Amino acid sequence: QICCEFWSSDPALRHIYDAMAPDQEFAQALTARNERRRQLIASLVEKVAGKGTRVQPRRDAVDLIFALTGFAMFRQLAEGRSASEVSVLIRVAAHAALDRLAK
Repeated sequence: QICCEFWSSDPALRHIYDAMAPDQEFAQALTARNERRRQLIASLVEKVAGKGTRVQPRRDAVDLIFALTGFAMFRQLAEGRSASEVSVLIRVAAHAALDRLAK
């Protein structure tokens, strides 16, 4: 929900990601920011899953949740949906990724 609220808070955010292509320094800054988000997600997944969970399922969950919470996914899902509706879709998919860890 937090990601969806952020991505929908300002239409100018769309242009920030479009600006990455010609500006290598800006692209590196956004890539570093996204990597910090991935690390945070990895920490949260590890806490939810526990250390006894196999590495590959944890990595899969991190990758899926990382993709789901990124701007590109939000932009794609927001076509014809409210931020709240997108949030529900992402939440359901993220829960499914975490549920797979228990199996």
